Amino acid sequence: MSRLFTSPSGRVISASQAEFQRNVFMPYGEWTCSSGRLVLFNRFYEPIWSRWNGLTTPADPREWVKGLAVQRWFYSEQDSERQKTEKAKAALQAWGLPTDIPV
Repeated sequence: MSRLFTSPSGRVISASQAEFQRNVFMPYGEWTCSSGRLVLFNRFYEPIWSRWNGLTTPADPREWVKGLAVQRWFYSEQDSERQKTEKAKAALQAWGLPTDIPV
């Protein structure tokens, strides 16, 4: 059942709770910046985690990330909902981050 949710960046989204959580709090892909900085981004291309000089910190979802050199995605629309979640969790694990998401 869909309902309205508001993301940390202020985006209003109509989705199921599980879909909202995956799309907003789980990584959809990773940017590598020309500076060497790595950024995990969500399904709305909002930064969620940043790694720079070995330090991993939550990212500002309103930030416009500059100097993108490489962009890669962890899953595609052809993946099932379960596969999308599993691949997003694997990306979090690869970064040494917890895989549970806010409710």
